[in-house]
Amino acid sequence: PVGDVVSYRFFVGRLRMFEDRYEEAEAHLAYAFAHCRTTSRSNKRAILEFLLPVRLRSGRFPHPKLLEKHGLASMLPLVQAVKVGDLRTFNNELKRHQRALVKKGTFLLLEQSKILVYRNLFKKVFLVSGSQTQLKLHLFERALQCLGEPTDLAEVECVVANLIYRGYVKGYISHQKAVLVVSKKDPFPTAAVMKR
Repeated sequence: PVGDVVSYRFFVGRLRMFEDRYEEAEAHLAYAFAHCRTTSRSNKRAILEFLLPVRLRSGRFPHPKLLEKHGLASMLPLVQAVKVGDLRTFNNELKRHQRALVKKGTFLLLEQSKILVYRNLFKKVFLVSGSQTQLKLHLFERALQCLGEPTDLAEVECVVANLIYRGYVKGYISHQKAVLVVSKKDPFPTAAVMKR
């Protein structure tokens, strides 16, 4: 029966998530969400509570109406913070929901989305600076300090290096000049949007 298959795929998806096999987790959870009866609102919400962090980690954002429809509107500020690069709100929202997220087992997964917050914040710095291909790292340091994130140039360089390594930024760091040199074409690859 479809209900049994949905339950099976939900639990396999959760298991894959805990095993850090996120693509498989997403496939199982997405299947479970798509095939779950629309009348089973609590089941759809339970599936979405795991599907959301898995997709958010890869930069795919749910439509706000989807979260509202399934009673997860409280997660909107966190999702929006990732989307716009608001590090302060992201940290505050993660802290506010920490107990519930730890209980579900999704706290660490959502915390991994912080790299996307940095990416989106640094993209804003890039755009504000006139989309120059050479950006001084101290600009990123100032942006983080404005958001109340105590940091120094070495930490900023580490974050930028991590973004480059993971493919969120196309470019390289000139350590000697403390400059990030970004690609002229699509220096900050765009994230997909989650619908349904």
